[in-house]
Amino acid sequence: MQIPPFSFGFGDRFSLHGHAFVKAIKELQANGINIFPVWNKSHTEYKSTADTPKQMYLSIKNCAQEASLNQGFGFDADHVTMENIDRYIADCDYFTIDVSNYIRKLAPYDEMDTFIKGNQRYIGRLEVPGMNDAFHVFENVITSYAGMYLLAAKKAGELYHYIKEKKADKPFITEISMDEVNYSHSPLELFFILNALSFYDVKFQLISPKFIGRFNKNIDYVGKLPQFEAELDMYIKIIKFAVDEFGLDPSLKLSLHSGSDKFSVYPIINKMLRKHQVGIHVKTSGIGWLSSLIVLASKGGENLDMVKTFYTEAYQDFSNIITHYDKVTDINKSKLPTEEEIKTWSAEKFVRALDNTVSDQGYNPTLRQFMACAYGVVANKRDKYEKAVKDHLEEIDHKIAYYLVELHLKPLFAGVN
Repeated sequence: MQIPPFSFGFGDRFSLHGHAFVKAIKELQANGINIFPVWNKSHTEYKSTADTPKQMYLSIKNCAQEASLNQGFGFDADHVTMENIDRYIADCDYFTIDVSNYIRKLAPYDEMDTFIKGNQRYIGRLEVPGMNDAFHVFENVITSYAGMYLLAAKKAGELYHYIKEKKADKPFITEISMDEVNYSHSPLELFFILNALSFYDVKFQLISPKFIGRFNKNIDYVGKLPQFEAELDMYIKIIKFAVDEFGLDPSLKLSLHSGSDKFSVYPIINKMLRKHQVGIHVKTSGIGWLSSLIVLASKGGENLDMVKTFYTEAYQDFSNIITHYDKVTDINKSKLPTEEEIKTWSAEKFVRALDNTVSDQGYNPTLRQFMACAYGVVANKRDKYEKAVKDHLEEIDHKIAYYLVELHLKPLFAGVN
């Protein structure tokens, strides 16, 4: 199954905002920009919300049909492993295979030995078309990368072939994710990661390495933009080279798990897409949830009290809230309001602290990251939360659609089709 060059991942944690996402896609089409939408939800999110893949798939399908979204959509089982894959086989057609936990763990010795011996031809100067400087590869470098990534590639292969067997003749998209680690992957590392995946005959259309800088949840990129641009440029050249070198899928492209709202890197991505005439997948999450909180808080009264209650319960369970997101957040508890402080906040103060489109000193990026991860506190109050959202759904969906079109999709994809 092929994925179109330009695709975008929408995260809808409570399956409430499909119409807003579809509205954004169709508005983009009206502006001459076509993207392939992919709905993504992680195993952690399913556990926290007690939803099922079937429920989410039907919700997406209904929204797409009602809006006559004719180009179809993907449904991503995000960050799946062998331990949880069976839950997603039937309903999903896009699988983000997460093998981050196997990085820096050793593959069987005989397989490492075969891989190292099979890559002796790269020792010396490795020249990649389009790059000014060659890589200088030594045998100990290949040995080191085999030790770091070969087991991860092996596990990706095992899961890929398991999915293929279970899906029988049904097509699906495969993404390999190695991004949830604490260090970025150099372009040369990416080359040998792709090499290792081909070694285990993994057929995949997307690769998600760990980019340089911080991609924290729902705040802007943290890092030096020139370094990000240089690395993205090299990643694209590496992928083009590796496709021919290892016989990989010609449609292979990068997937960037943005964590949402990486506004400062979007112009760079757009520039690289036009320069290299390649595609990309950008994955987001939390936009619907945070937009709902902002609108509800702005109403004051019971709605503001409910949002404050969510915050207080999350604050009391701070360690558990951030455990699953420690590699994609930078949350210092001292920068969060205390339980007593939050009680005194007005609707305006809460909104200004949470809304990253408000350019004043009231914005608190630590609070925004924290609330992005705190959606699990809704579990025992879901009926009340969903009723409040539906009471204000038109306003919330308008905010989401505008936010996506003007701040995400246009900056990313304008002029690249």
